[in-house]
Amino acid sequence: MIDIDASTAPYIPTPEEIEAQCRRIRASWSEEEKLRRASTTRPGKFCKRVFRCHLPAQEMEAVA
Repeated sequence: MIDIDASTAPYIPTPEEIEAQCRRIRASWSEEEKLRRASTTRPGKFCKRVFRCHLPAQEMEAVA
C-alpha cells in the first residue's frame, strides 16, 4: 500500500505544464510514430453519423 502524507496536497499540473510535457514527449517520437498517431479512424468534427437499420423485405420493396 502507498503511504500518503495527509499534510501534502496532491500535485495538479497547470494546463501550460501539461502542454510542455506533451511537447517534450512528442519530440521523442519517430517519423513513423508521428504518422501512426496522425492517421486515425475516429470520426472528425464534421463527419456525418451513419446509422444502420434493418428493414424487413416487404418494407424495403415498399420504399424502392
